[in-house]
Amino acid sequence: MNVDRDHIAAALPGYTLGAELGRGGSGVVLAARDEADQRVAVKIMSIADEERPLFGVTGVPRVLAATDPDAEAEARLLAGLDHPHLVKVSHHVRHGDVALIVMELLDGGSLAQRAVAGLSVEAACAIGLGTAAALGHAHSRGVIHRDVKPANILHTSAGVPKLTDFGIAHADVPRAGGRTPVRASSGTPRYMAPEQFTLGELGPATDLYGLGVVLYELLARRPVFQVRPSTKQGWANHHVAVTPRPLTGIPGPVAQVVEWALAKDPDRRPADAREFALALAQAMAGTRGTDWLTRARTPTFLDDDVRAAASRFPARTAERPRQASTPPGDDHGLEPVLDRPDTVDDDVAVDSDTAPDGDTAPERAVAADSDGDALTDSEHRPPPGHPRRPRRSWRSAPWRRS
Repeated sequence: MNVDRDHIAAALPGYTLGAELGRGGSGVVLAARDEADQRVAVKIMSIADEERPLFGVTGVPRVLAATDPDAEAEARLLAGLDHPHLVKVSHHVRHGDVALIVMELLDGGSLAQRAVAGLSVEAACAIGLGTAAALGHAHSRGVIHRDVKPANILHTSAGVPKLTDFGIAHADVPRAGGRTPVRASSGTPRYMAPEQFTLGELGPATDLYGLGVVLYELLARRPVFQVRPSTKQGWANHHVAVTPRPLTGIPGPVAQVVEWALAKDPDRRPADAREFALALAQAMAGTRGTDWLTRARTPTFLDDDVRAAASRFPARTAERPRQASTPPGDDHGLEPVLDRPDTVDDDVAVDSDTAPDGDTAPERAVAADSDGDALTDSEHRPPPGHPRRPRRSWRSAPWRRS
């Protein structure tokens, strides 16, 4: 995508455009100063392809026709997201064949960059709680992110983690003639939930799976699977059918919460972001001490019940038998995760119902485990103290009713 700076400047009178900060599948981001001389970021998204109404950082559609009331309703819903752990957006502009989004400038680096040096268990889990809080806010308004990954978690200069880039987010808003079709296979293969590959129904559990993969990598400092696939189809086979390696080297209750989010069946994952956050907060308090959030040195804005759980020793902490802990610095002979740019199939968001090599959806090509036996979800049970609740249908939540 080429950037015509004169064109952009005409769309944002009074702004001074600066250096390019980055680019990806959903657009290019430039540094800028607004009319008040405040530093901001400007995301530029092409809207030339009228057949693909994807979403930008604010959740505002890249294609937003003035005559399309349904698109406007969806844009208003997504633009209404406002949370301390979500990137703050000031406004959006459509100018000719591009859409521009003006947002806060996050100059504290991405989680992908910070992970290269390694994070403490406390810091990783604090970021996990902040991200879960952001997801819970989005989910309560009907928005599924679909692309939770380290590159999409940026930090302020003060170290506050913020979820960004709703470039392929889905907001399920009732429309005349039916609901919006979901392009379920959109996402970054390395962090996609099984149902994104199999064209299943998406919901909050979809994003929790992605967050589970992120936390697994941060805590284990290695990939989730023994074999690192090189194609989208390979990732599909693994996420759909291959059991992740046990998460060792960290407290068992913490590992159990992360593994809970990685259940293949979304109905076996936490019911929502709050349930996941409470379980993680309690597991950390019970194993790392009630002051672990302070030691994390990561600013977080959490609901009162989650913060209380993080600072209160549980009445009972049960731990199921686990493998021996991994010695510090032992990477199992594997290359460190997040220590280099990934391939296009590995860490770049895609928006296609077919794999790059032409393979079709993985439900017709699902792998078995190394012994050829079918895999189950028996290991992905709720942690002690979090009994499985009857799951309320994502599509019947109160805010989704007409």
